[in-house]
Amino acid sequence: MVQGAVGRALGWAGVALGALLSGCDDEEFNGRETVIPADQAEVLRIFDTECVSCHAGLDAAGGLDLSSDLCGRLFDGLLVVPEAPFASAVYLRLVSPSAPMPPDGPLPAEHVDLIRRWIEQGAPCDREAFVESGPLDGEAIYGRSCAGCHGAAGEGGSGPAMATAVSGLSAEAVAAVAQQGAGSMPAILTDAEEAALVADFVLSEWGAR
Repeated sequence: MVQGAVGRALGWAGVALGALLSGCDDEEFNGRETVIPADQAEVLRIFDTECVSCHAGLDAAGGLDLSSDLCGRLFDGLLVVPEAPFASAVYLRLVSPSAPMPPDGPLPAEHVDLIRRWIEQGAPCDREAFVESGPLDGEAIYGRSCAGCHGAAGEGGSGPAMATAVSGLSAEAVAAVAQQGAGSMPAILTDAEEAALVADFVLSEWGAR
């Protein structure tokens, strides 16, 4: 009888455990949720594409130069406070209804959400994870460093249209502007090879034909 009672008890315990486990999924177990890591390379690409083109050089917007030490500058002051998006000036400006960044229109909601999750997860910022292998490409450099002000299609924005900006300039002159700045445009690129590649690209796209 004792063995029978024990067997029945174990049987009921097995049923109860099976019912408990059947109600669980891969997202939560023992109160712990599965956290999908934010793609830091994509986060840094967003900063490079949407922020660096205007926040660069001696005349960087707001005095914030992100062109030479993006990760270091993000952690200066309260720009990014790891694990605390609502204490991070960058995130607060991204969601601000009165003083949004970028000023010409909000980032896509999925980009803002990605940045929020990245900050919540400690804001890992390893530039090596962003640097892509393979040959340098003038179009990619333009998209990363120039499109934020001059437009993805060269149509202009906070900076002039590219057809106007490069009118009458040689490739060497365009490369020099990219490296040294000119007028109200700050220096954007520090690498001479990247400057030469982006110069060749913008002249092939928007130079005199």
